[in-house]
Amino acid sequence: MEALRAKIVDAIRETQKYRSTEIDQIVAALVKVQAELPAPEKNKQGNRGKYADVYSLLDTAQPVCSKYGIFIHQHMRKDKGNIIVHSTLMHVSGQWLDSRLDANPIEDQKLDYFQARSKAFTYTKRHLLQAQLGMGGDED
Repeated sequence: MEALRAKIVDAIRETQKYRSTEIDQIVAALVKVQAELPAPEKNKQGNRGKYADVYSLLDTAQPVCSKYGIFIHQHMRKDKGNIIVHSTLMHVSGQWLDSRLDANPIEDQKLDYFQARSKAFTYTKRHLLQAQLGMGGDED
């Protein structure tokens, strides 16, 4: 029983790295955002159908998020050779939620070093934002 308790405590501590101590105000604001968030324009054609690029997602999300005091901040950093993309939702109350994902590019003979990284960064930003805000944006 003590081993299970320790695992639960560790899991809670790990989760708390990705959010502020309190999240009641940002969650309340996100409920309102999701209720008003329109579907983004699927403005790009990919191999598997149409999708909303990161700019379409941001154009759709930012006005509604701003209305409820939420700022979207996305950046990347390098950690032990891996590229990590952060997508952080910050509320005017000081509360925040962070999501992160590895964005290591797949080798592509058609792209140079910087193009491959930029493509991976943009793709990851798009998927993190969709997940954080519960947005659609792809034809499944």
